[in-house]
Amino acid sequence: MVQKTAYGIALLFLAILTPEDIRERRISVSKLLFFAVTGIGFRLAVSSFSGYEMIGCLITGGFLILLSILTKEEIGFGDGIAVTVLGLWTGGWFTFITVCIALLLSGICGCLFWALHKRETVPFMPFLLIGMEVSLLYA
Repeated sequence: MVQKTAYGIALLFLAILTPEDIRERRISVSKLLFFAVTGIGFRLAVSSFSGYEMIGCLITGGFLILLSILTKEEIGFGDGIAVTVLGLWTGGWFTFITVCIALLLSGICGCLFWALHKRETVPFMPFLLIGMEVSLLYA
């Protein structure tokens, strides 16, 4: 029951960020901070949150943040932070699976844009939301 609650809140988190990412191509720091603080509080309240578990939850987002820095934000910094916050709510492996699905879907969309000669940036939050929904159904 506790894990289902965490997944539901994580879906809400992504659903709130998705329209903002589509419209403005940026993510609100205050929303990220709110969900990060409540995610840490939730984890501390429902389980013994060890250091190893914390690292596992944050590693996927940390990798995206590193890619953002290395690509000079071709991959958005906010996307990496959002994935890090998502990891607080869903755990390391679930976040990893969700991000892999989202990267696959966004890559397909990017290839379609490239084939159509559209040079637009592709917001990542919609793909992350879809990736989480697919993960919940099949993982």
